[in-house]
Amino acid sequence: PNTFMALGNAAKYMQPGQGTRQKFVFHTRPNVGKLDMRNYLKAIYDVDVVKINSINVQGRYKRKGPGGRLVYKKKDYKRFIVTTTHYVPPPSSAVSEAAPEPVSTE
Repeated sequence: PNTFMALGNAAKYMQPGQGTRQKFVFHTRPNVGKLDMRNYLKAIYDVDVVKINSINVQGRYKRKGPGGRLVYKKKDYKRFIVTTTHYVPPPSSAVSEAAPEPVSTE
């Protein structure tokens, strides 16, 4: 597969009590479809995909130059939210900081 895919931030798509499923976010060109994405992940990373959601995102308009007179547009892209059965645990340092050891009251 010869397409560019950037890994995005999936933190806002995670929900508590999700079990062993893991969500990943990819940013691609707008012409990539769900089946292309599923085949790409199977071929490159060998993961089983449970569900794929896609969102077409229009590029933002930006201003620059003196007085903001020069207006340009960022590229459009498609965002894929991929749910897999592959579980990636958080780093051990993040686990120890997030959940301190319980203190016994005996």
